[in-house]
Amino acid sequence: MAQAPLRQEGTNRSSTQRGAKETSNPAVSPRTGTSGAPSPPGTAAKPVAPVAGQAPAAPPSTPQSPAPAGGAAATETRPAFAFPDYKGKAPESLWPAYFEKTKPPLDAVRLLVSKLHNAKEYEHVISVIQSAILNGQAQPWMYEILAMEMEVAKRPKAEIERVALSISDFGQADFASMMYSGAYLANFGRTDSALRMYRQASRMLPERPEPYIMALPIAQKSKGGAEVEWVAAGLLEHVWIQDFAAMHRSAEDLAAERSRKLRSEGNGAAAEAIEKVVAEAKERDVRIVVRWSGNADLDLTVEEPGGGVCSIQQRFSTGGGFFVRDGFGPEAKNCVEEYICPRGLSGTYRVLLKTANGQAAGNRAEVEIVTREGTAEAKTVSKFLPLTEGGASYSFKLEGGRRDRLRQVDPATSSLPSPPRSARLARKGPGTPQRQAAVVQAAAEFFQSRQIPIGGGTNVVAAGGVVAYQPVIQIIPEGSQLFARAQVSPDRRYVRIAVMPVFSTITNVFNFTFLGGAGTPQPAQPAQTR
Repeated sequence: MAQAPLRQEGTNRSSTQRGAKETSNPAVSPRTGTSGAPSPPGTAAKPVAPVAGQAPAAPPSTPQSPAPAGGAAATETRPAFAFPDYKGKAPESLWPAYFEKTKPPLDAVRLLVSKLHNAKEYEHVISVIQSAILNGQAQPWMYEILAMEMEVAKRPKAEIERVALSISDFGQADFASMMYSGAYLANFGRTDSALRMYRQASRMLPERPEPYIMALPIAQKSKGGAEVEWVAAGLLEHVWIQDFAAMHRSAEDLAAERSRKLRSEGNGAAAEAIEKVVAEAKERDVRIVVRWSGNADLDLTVEEPGGGVCSIQQRFSTGGGFFVRDGFGPEAKNCVEEYICPRGLSGTYRVLLKTANGQAAGNRAEVEIVTREGTAEAKTVSKFLPLTEGGASYSFKLEGGRRDRLRQVDPATSSLPSPPRSARLARKGPGTPQRQAAVVQAAAEFFQSRQIPIGGGTNVVAAGGVVAYQPVIQIIPEGSQLFARAQVSPDRRYVRIAVMPVFSTITNVFNFTFLGGAGTPQPAQPAQTR
């Protein structure tokens, strides 16, 4: 029995002779360049090999059948891909049978899902995606959409959990997919499964801070013990972001609360185990603190045994170091720079100091070096280094370092943005009388500009405590991206194309508020979302 070929939206096709028969495989679309595609009479169809990541190319042009009398060959425009009518039909009886016999184009399935979602036919969307997956027509976006549609349709949480877990199972399970699945599971209350995904992600990349940070709110609400021990130890050892001190306090409080509860229940052995794990996580193989006085700005750089370099420009190093504090004068509390290496390589470390601006009091700086901190082998060395020609250096050796391999460092996150040098100079105090006068004048003009009129008249009142704020705006891509690179062979006969798809998603959003000057008649500031 002859069967009309499936048609794909947005393409044209020359008409064939009216009496010619066309047959097709009901499971394969004849427009996809695979077996079963019809060919014009008298020609041999030669499909073009599709490029990875792109839709299959249209068949090449072929000689046409004899044109009808009157001139040019007639053409017909391919209509949109036709799916069966779903209105008034049960989705569980319509779509499984359809996808079992038919393989529609991928873009047509996406358009169908979008159409059904806009029509609020959520059960039909669920059935379409499930039927496509079961019949070998899965696409990367389907599991995420299926989980969301199930949530809107108020399906049981156990079903949604299985779909969310499948997000990381589709294709290659990597760190990003594990984190995404965990965040999705946590959003609708499946905290146990979310913790499992976070722990699996941390086993892939144990020194990444994201799994421990995302798991902290779950552990704080949990009554279990294993996740508390894992989260607290991970935060104390691997989290060195901007507000790491608050994170570390939360980890210590979490572990202490769990330990007290275990002791009150008479389980002293479990409490001691948690305390031991936390104590080991607080050990530091190397800690370097630089202090000085005066209006100078000193920059600290640490050269590590494995060739790694840690500084204000490279905050995370391959040797396991973290640049955690950047200081500047003239206030004594700010004249501090600090480097921490929780697990370091054994060997010789070199400390480099450079005067970026101003002058330190006595033209010297104090360098405090602590090795094996938190252990019985802890050792502290304090040296005053003269800043000859604007710099100084000092070397020391670490024995018994706990790191045996270099750390993988992401260039996108290791070089964290730091304040521009001009902005840092502006808050450190002038170096000459001329600059001092210029700064005083600029401060007076700024103060005048921050006056607040009273009642719309000329009377003003100072807005004490109000400062200028310039937010740093960064664009975060979200969605699907495709990168392709072509390489032509020397004889210009072949082209090699490398294709890399990237799927990125914002997993969580935190709200914070910009506060105005205290005690001033300013309106309430709205919460800004980043």
